[in-house]
Amino acid sequence: MSETSEAYGEEYEVLVDELDEETCWRLVAQEAFGRVAFIYDFELWILPVNAAVVDGRVVFRTTDDSMLRAAGNSSLVAFEADHTDRVNETGWSVLVRGRLRDVTNDPDRGSWHELTVRPWAPGPRHRRMAIETAAISGRKIHRRRLLPGRHASTPPTG
Repeated sequence: MSETSEAYGEEYEVLVDELDEETCWRLVAQEAFGRVAFIYDFELWILPVNAAVVDGRVVFRTTDDSMLRAAGNSSLVAFEADHTDRVNETGWSVLVRGRLRDVTNDPDRGSWHELTVRPWAPGPRHRRMAIETAAISGRKIHRRRLLPGRHASTPPTG
């Protein structure tokens, strides 16, 4: 999708593309940081986590007494990862929706080992959590300034 907009007296072309599932997973896997949205004690919370992608699931570590663990197995959650480039005015965002699982003692947790996720926060993070994915979607946006007299539909010459 392409659209023009005006800001600060200049005209811009804005391109927004829906991302396919494979691209969404690749972007989430390379970012290693995102936010988990969940309900705890009847309130909506969004917390940052260091994460990875293992076997089609977003995985992260937390403490034994964290709100994320206390939210409960099978809780509905959303995970969002994104990246922006302010200089080039581009960015992407991916949303993973699913159910939270505590897989700390799960023998089927796959190839996930201690170094798969490296938390930045201090202290032990022994609880291994996974989001069983129900849906993943994303989009990429790019904004570029149009030269005077040029419109978004006018191809460049030269």
